[in-house]
Amino acid sequence: MMPTVHTTITTIIAAVISMGPVQLTRWSGEDPLIGDLESVGLQGVYVRTPESPIPRLIPWYDVRQTQPRDPSLDAWNDRALTAWRAHTRAARGDLPGALPLYESMRDAYLWQRGDQSMDVCSGLVRCLLDAGRRGEAIEPAIAWFIAAQLHTPDQPVADPEIDSQTLLVIGLPPVFRSIQANVRFELPDTDALTDRERLLMAMFTLAIDRGYESANRIEEIEGFSRTLRVRDPGLVLMEQMVYAQAHPDESKRQGARDALARRTRTQDGTWIEVWARLGLGASYLQDDNPLVNERGVIELIHVVVRLHHIDPRLTLLAAEMANDYLVSTARPQWGAQLLQDARAYLTGSATPPIAQETNDDD
Repeated sequence: MMPTVHTTITTIIAAVISMGPVQLTRWSGEDPLIGDLESVGLQGVYVRTPESPIPRLIPWYDVRQTQPRDPSLDAWNDRALTAWRAHTRAARGDLPGALPLYESMRDAYLWQRGDQSMDVCSGLVRCLLDAGRRGEAIEPAIAWFIAAQLHTPDQPVADPEIDSQTLLVIGLPPVFRSIQANVRFELPDTDALTDRERLLMAMFTLAIDRGYESANRIEEIEGFSRTLRVRDPGLVLMEQMVYAQAHPDESKRQGARDALARRTRTQDGTWIEVWARLGLGASYLQDDNPLVNERGVIELIHVVVRLHHIDPRLTLLAAEMANDYLVSTARPQWGAQLLQDARAYLTGSATPPIAQETNDDD
């Protein structure tokens, strides 16, 4: 099979060694790097400096220019510009503007190791969550761990979206509204994926599919779980969340509910309490008992009223789930109020309670 033109160019460029001394200026504003341009490839530019015998990777989003100009970089000019624009827009909070740029790099960078892949995965997660496209954020969220080569909790993580103790994306609990049930995933055929990532994907799929082939999903989850030496805290929490919603065995479902209820008491005021109440809310709303459904709404109201400061995106999710149920039970005005409050918290336009009382007194 003949190699493609793109593959041939990439191979040639990446194989160029010690192309001469350069001064590389970065967008991050630090002092220029002066050294030998070792190689150029998908993840960026490798530069060897006198201070370090090991070449240092500068990802494309941080490559500004080199002096003297090196022709080997010309083929990557468009990629570097797109990467910088996406990174910069996301950094200043323009997530809608960054999303199409990150999406244009998705196929090239998902499921690859390296700093530029980390930025693309992280950027996609943030932008998709901001756009409410939560199901689509699952693949880049899991691909981030491949890019970062982080597969075990309690490791330092620079990404604020990811909790170091659990290696879970805080803004992406396995809770989805029924209108998101058409999202499907496909893991790549790569040895870079560990059983932990495969297990996470299986759990997310169960949370979205719920009753659809749930027995097969449970078997898949338990199969991956048996291959792991240690049940890390992130996987335990994920299992409780999805089992409470979708386990076909009522006793297992209730056991997961009980575990989440304990977390609401022991993890008070944390993102884990938000997750637990979302999981309980989703689980109770699927129950056949209307009284249990009402308990689910109460769990979601906790997120909107008490815990909105932790992650306003999840506050909106809680309000949307509660609103879906309240509309179906002929109480749309209650759901509308929850949505209004949640959107105000998300945009930062909500009036703090103390200020509200002061205004009322006037």
